Amino acid sequence: MEILNIIFSFINYLASFIAFIVWGIIGAVSFVVSLLSSRAFITYIPHPVVELIGPLAMLWVGAEVEEYYTPRPVIFLNAIAINLHFLAMGWDSMWVRFYMNLGLIFGGLAWWSYEEEFSMHSTFYDWAKLLYGTGTCGLVILMTWVWEHLFSAIP
Repeated sequence: MEILNIIFSFINYLASFIAFIVWGIIGAVSFVVSLLSSRAFITYIPHPVVELIGPLAMLWVGAEVEEYYTPRPVIFLNAIAINLHFLAMGWDSMWVRFYMNLGLIFGGLAWWSYEEEFSMHSTFYDWAKLLYGTGTCGLVILMTWVWEHLFSAIP
């Protein structure tokens, strides 16, 4: 009879331990699910900074591609980054639209020449790199962002 009490006590402790572990796992899963479903993490970042994430990420990827591969697709990627940036900022002047549209033309031609495996005239690439190179687009994005968010706050 004593051995049965020991066995039942062991089973009782084992069941309690398993229940404790399962309860802990359920609690941890519940915490993770509530954390992931409560709010998007990016919403904790100030909105003006969020505006920069997409264009700067595209420029970063473009700089990496440009460093190791051909720069022609990067012209297209940078033109898209410029367009996304100005659309997000709501800038809509004749010169901004001209720069955005010219970038899409340059980027489209550069991408097309890359896909068709032929090279445009070197003057085209000189102008494309000058106007839509990663450094130029990065400066344009940062300067317009600073203008919009810092200088516009000065009365």
